[in-house]
Amino acid sequence: MKTEYKTLWIKIGITFLVVVAIAGVQLFQRYTWTEITGGTLGLDETVILFLGYTIFIFLSGGVYLFHKHHSFDRRHLWKTFLTHTFASLVFSFVHSLIFSLVYYIVNPIWQGYSFLLLYQDVLLNYLNAGLIFYWIAVIFSEAYDRFVKAEFSGGTTLAVKDQGKTHLLKMDSIQYLQSADNYVKVISSEKKIITRESMSNLEKKLDPELFLRIHRSALVNRSYISEITRTPTGEINLVMHDSTVLPMSRRRKEVKALLTASPAG
Repeated sequence: MKTEYKTLWIKIGITFLVVVAIAGVQLFQRYTWTEITGGTLGLDETVILFLGYTIFIFLSGGVYLFHKHHSFDRRHLWKTFLTHTFASLVFSFVHSLIFSLVYYIVNPIWQGYSFLLLYQDVLLNYLNAGLIFYWIAVIFSEAYDRFVKAEFSGGTTLAVKDQGKTHLLKMDSIQYLQSADNYVKVISSEKKIITRESMSNLEKKLDPELFLRIHRSALVNRSYISEITRTPTGEINLVMHDSTVLPMSRRRKEVKALLTASPAG
């Protein structure tokens, strides 16, 4: 969980630097490039511009958290794309609403008019900006997760030893790991391997944002979870994409978070 929050704050920090740079260019235009570029930004417009950028920074955290649970993969490409398309519209409407509320409060002139009139005006002018910012944030988050974060987490492959051989498995192809006695079964889309390596040792090599320890005997890739079920006796199980049923331990913090986000039926 600490790694997840660290990644989130890194993304927000990079967003802050980029937004400040863009806002700085706009401010430079206001005082230096006006005659050359035909810029017409007045002081009020400059304040509004910076206000809109600041709100983008605060909302970027929500975009990154949402993308974390809806990252792109080949199996659900269109579904994920449509999900983000709808989310981008919601993001833009929310951004315009917050922008309108803040501007309505700090600008006494508008308080003599209907708030809906201001919201409509802001929405018409900033809808496209919200959509563009959302997709830029998603593309940046996707690129960061695939290239930058993978490099710092030890690479995109997992080395698994089995009978004198070392198998290199793509991290995102590994579906789950299940221990039994002194062995661990590593199930991936590429192959199935039985190794004598300990579960705890393998867990250290895995990306903590991608894999979830649901039980002392099971580690799963979040991307391959199909559904969560409850037995008549109250036990909670995970059903993977290959129909394998794995038991869950309610005592683990990661499982509690998963159950809260996706209640069992």
